[in-house]
Amino acid sequence: MKETGTVYWDADPGSTNSTGFSARGGGFRDNNSGNFYYLRTFSYFWDATAQSGGTAYFHGPFSSGAHIISNAYPYKCGFSVRLIKD
Repeated sequence: MKETGTVYWDADPGSTNSTGFSARGGGFRDNNSGNFYYLRTFSYFWDATAQSGGTAYFHGPFSSGAHIISNAYPYKCGFSVRLIKD
């Protein structure tokens, strides 16, 4: 899922990008301060399904491993968007 190498990631513990998705460590934009955080460390992508209370899920890989994080967050946060054709 992650692009290989360290151009877009702080660490590359054996990424293979076997899915061809080529996620890059874009971090996120904080909804309160407007600052960007975790560039080259996390890659968060919005889920298309809205949740209650003005939130939606995001999903994405960490730079330091092969696992995916998922969590609900307010719409005001700035996460990446990736369009995937069905």
